[in-house]
Formats: sequence, C-alpha cells, structure tokens
Amino acid sequence: MNRIHRKICQSDKWANAMHSQLMPWAVGDVPLDGDVLELGPGYGITTSWLARHGGNLTAVEVDPALAADLRRRFDGEVDSRTSFSLRHNGFCALAACSPARTAA
Repeated sequence: MNRIHRKICQSDKWANAMHSQLMPWAVGDVPLDGDVLELGPGYGITTSWLARHGGNLTAVEVDPALAADLRRRFDGEVDSRTSFSLRHNGFCALAACSPARTAA
C-alpha cells in the first residue's frame, strides 16, 4: 500500500462512503446474524460496519502491524450481539483450516 492509499483508507470521508453506500449495497439482503468472515480488514473501516450488524465476525489480517492496530481499536467496541475474533497469520490461522482443506 502506498502513502496515498493509506491516507484515503483511513479517512472519515472514505469510512462514511463505505458505511452509507458501499457496504449496504454489497451486503443487500444477506443476513449477517451467523458466521461472517472478513479477509484483509486493513484499517478496519468495513470491520466496524460488519461488527455493528451482528453475527460472529472473524477478521483475518496478514499484516502484524495492522492486526495490532485492529486489536487496540476493537477492544471493547463490539457490542453484546456480536462476537469478534481477529486472526493475524493469514487464512490458515483459522481453526477450521487444515492442510487437507488448503488449496494447492
């Protein structure tokens, strides 16, 4: 990610657009009350939207610095309706992943 991308992805303007337009459009009528997997949460803009819409959210972030920032940001932020888990070692950090289930 370059400096401009990082700046835009952390901005309030981007967050407002994601929360008010893109996420509602992308999710549509899909219920989020079950298990939800977010791959690459980055700075957590979509994570915060998903966390507020219920379900058991698992976010997988490969960048250790971004994962640490997400842990600090979401510590105590998620309400009682939502279960939030953050993994930072990539997709196979998920408990359900095993070598037999990993694509070659």
